[in-house]
Amino acid sequence: MEMDYIPNLVARELSLDMTKKVGVVLPDTNHPYYSDRNISVL
Repeated sequence: MEMDYIPNLVARELSLDMTKKVGVVLPDTNHPYYSDRNISVL
């Protein structure tokens, strides 16, 4: 019985602490102050 398993690369990176990604949480992205900062992060 073949399960068609596809490894999840995001899950693998998280489990190895190797994502090299940063999460950003903002209260309101429509506010001009935050939208300017959001672009500078990208």
